[in-house]
Amino acid sequence: MMKFNNIVVEHHGVELSIAQHKDKGTTFIQEIMVIGGSLDGQIFTFDNSLTGLSSVLVQIEEELNRKENDEKARVK
Repeated sequence: MMKFNNIVVEHHGVELSIAQHKDKGTTFIQEIMVIGGSLDGQIFTFDNSLTGLSSVLVQIEEELNRKENDEKARVK
């Protein structure tokens, strides 16, 4: 039986869709898709560990913050 696990979190108006899909005990999707903002549509994969998930979340947060800061600096 397939199991679909999805969680959506928000960071400064940008949604992160975290997905994990398993079939018969085998994980075949573990990814985060960015919806909105400067990284819209980008997909980041992670391994089957808490460290893998948290590392990718930190990477996404840093990239979003960096791009947001770059855009603010250009507007000044």
